Amino acid sequence: MDLEKSIQTTLSLRFGKTGEINQLRANLVEPFEDQIWNAVKTMSEKNGLGIVLDKNSHVNVVFLQPRYDYTDKVLTILLKGTEKEKEKKTNKK
Repeated sequence: MDLEKSIQTTLSLRFGKTGEINQLRANLVEPFEDQIWNAVKTMSEKNGLGIVLDKNSHVNVVFLQPRYDYTDKVLTILLKGTEKEKEKKTNKK
């Protein structure tokens, strides 16, 4: 019984909701999520949008005219940020 309990404790510490794996994953993903949310916010403010929907979420959008799809604008903002980071690294060398 002690071995089984020890295994369960170890699994929970490593793979549980607050386990090491999830914490490491969150630390790696968080900077990218922040960049995406900042790009979406910038794009929505520049275009006067009051609502932005996530196509991958469970929000059902039956029809969307292409003129309301701002995906490319968000990607442009993200890519500009990437180019700025590359320039900073190049200038440091």
